[in-house]
Amino acid sequence: MEIKPQTFESYCTKRISYIFSTKNRAAFLEKALDNCRKFLEPEDELIVIDGASQDNTREVVKKNADIIDVFVSEPDLSGAHASNKAFLLARGRYIKPLPDDDDYIHPVPTAR
Repeated sequence: MEIKPQTFESYCTKRISYIFSTKNRAAFLEKALDNCRKFLEPEDELIVIDGASQDNTREVVKKNADIIDVFVSEPDLSGAHASNKAFLLARGRYIKPLPDDDDYIHPVPTAR
């Protein structure tokens, strides 16, 4: 069997993969997702990794399903474990982890 070489560009189908790792912080996540709406571009993706929250995180995700590309909800060993899951799922050329409790998220500047 011959392995066909790929380029990095052909693998990355998105511009930026924004990542939220969260657990039992639905109110913070909701505000952070509202902030994301201001700068997400169609060529970006948003990944939410939830550590099996017991609050209303799933409802917040459902409410924002139009901007969330990937949602995983299962127990994590740590915050780093959750982030690693997101990194493995990311299809963006760039990966930007975001805090789920930031009052304001600054968008990534675009070259024009």
